[in-house]
Amino acid sequence: MSNSGISYSWWRIANWLRDRGRDRELAPGATPDEISLTEERLGFSIPPMLTASLRCHNGSGSFACPPRFELLSCSGIVSAWESKTGVWPRDSSSPFSPHFVPFASDGSGGGLYLITGQASDTRIHEHSREGEEISPTSHPMWDSLSAYLYHTAEALETGEALDGYQRPDEDSTFLLWEDADYDEDDEE
Repeated sequence: MSNSGISYSWWRIANWLRDRGRDRELAPGATPDEISLTEERLGFSIPPMLTASLRCHNGSGSFACPPRFELLSCSGIVSAWESKTGVWPRDSSSPFSPHFVPFASDGSGGGLYLITGQASDTRIHEHSREGEEISPTSHPMWDSLSAYLYHTAEALETGEALDGYQRPDEDSTFLLWEDADYDEDDEE
C-alpha cells in the first residue's frame, strides 16, 4: 500500500468517527516543522509511511487503534524513543536499537515500532515494557503501517473482528477494541 493509501485509510477512520459524533477524538495533522523537529531530535529520517500518517493525524488522539494502542504524536515519538534509548544500552545486546522508531503505545510501557534504514522491512514490531520482542500474529495488518490503518478502517466500517478484536462499541465512552472471544456472561 502506498502513502496515499494511508491518507485514504485515515479519511475512512475519521468518517466512521464523524458519523458517530466522535471526530474530535482524532488529533489534527502534524505540521512540516513538527515532523522536521522530530527527525532532528531523533537524528535520522522517520519512515515515509509514518510521515504520511503524521501529516494526516499527529497521533490518534483519544482514539485507540487495535488492539490497544494509541498512535503517538511527533513529541510522543521523541519522548518514547528518548526513554527507550535512555534505558537500554546502545549495543548489540540491547532489545531496543536507536534505529527503532516507536509510533504507538499501550500506555504501560509497551509499544509498536518501525525499523529505519532497512527499506525492505516495513513490518510492524512490538516490544513489551520490559523490552521483550513480541511477535505480532501473521495477520496482514502487521505488514506495514499502511496495512495497519487499512485494516483498522475496514474493521470499523464492516464490524468484522480484526485479528481477534472487535471494533469499539459506538456507545461506549472510551472507544476501545474488545477481545472478540470475551463474553461478559462468563465473568459472572
